Amino acid sequence: MTESVKSKISKATSGQANPNWGGGSWVSNEGRVFIRVPLGERHLHPTIRNDGYIQRYQYVWNTHHPDDPVREGDVIHHINEDPADDRIENLEKTTQSKHAREHGIGREHTEESRALMSKAQLARRAREREERSRSVG
Repeated sequence: MTESVKSKISKATSGQANPNWGGGSWVSNEGRVFIRVPLGERHLHPTIRNDGYIQRYQYVWNTHHPDDPVREGDVIHHINEDPADDRIENLEKTTQSKHAREHGIGREHTEESRALMSKAQLARRAREREERSRSVG
């Protein structure tokens, strides 16, 4: 196959022409939404991936704060702790250490708090299994 033919096939099946096109966005296993950034805007987003996608909350932050974009090492905190809520009023730029303190990462938990967290985690996993079984069936 010649390079010319390969190029034509690639153009014919890329982006919206691809049968697997998802509208320019996808959701990671952790629930983070990634969106495709138009070519003309990619220079505005220092943390953009090589494939042209960026996490939606970073895109929202960079759009509203062009003089202070998200860079490697920056942390954007979701104030209401819902990672799917990427409204600008729910986002706050912080440092890794402040973010860890905010969520209590690294502190000791009592046996009682560990039991409560374990119970909550089991309930969350059961809900996720139920949602998956509903979407399959």
